[in-house]
Amino acid sequence: MGTGTGYCAIFLAQRGLNVDATDIDKQALDCAKKNANLNKVKINMFFSNLFRNISDKYDLILFNPPANANENIAQRRFKSFLKNYLLKNSFLKSLASQVFFYLSGKKRVEFLNDFIENAYNYLNPEGILLMHLSIKDIPCLKKNFFSIKQIEKIHSHTAIFEIKFL
Repeated sequence: MGTGTGYCAIFLAQRGLNVDATDIDKQALDCAKKNANLNKVKINMFFSNLFRNISDKYDLILFNPPANANENIAQRRFKSFLKNYLLKNSFLKSLASQVFFYLSGKKRVEFLNDFIENAYNYLNPEGILLMHLSIKDIPCLKKNFFSIKQIEKIHSHTAIFEIKFL
């Protein structure tokens, strides 16, 4: 979900998995298609705003949610440019991520909880949701219908979390 350049989708397809990849940004989908072709893997790619154009059920859903789901594509690209090109120092990147998290605040928590609730409808019974989240997101999630476990720390303030529904 939100494939971007297709890195995760390509990684999974190279390991023999059947992969569907979606994005709301048509330029990102074009980039992901080019990268899939360069890596000689087959990935089903389609335009979708989160689950809007999805009808299948999956064993695994991967999602690296935006810091602010209300950003438009231009704002998201500008922020990405800042983080990837202007803020080369890891301390400044970390500080910028904390500022972005603070500014998105309550809306981010609502978005994450809504996304997790919707993901349940698109997973097979034993399906797993993997998400790249801030450590600060975890206490704010409504954990009454799922369990959450940290799988791998990514940065000082983010990690990959496995979500299993009860």
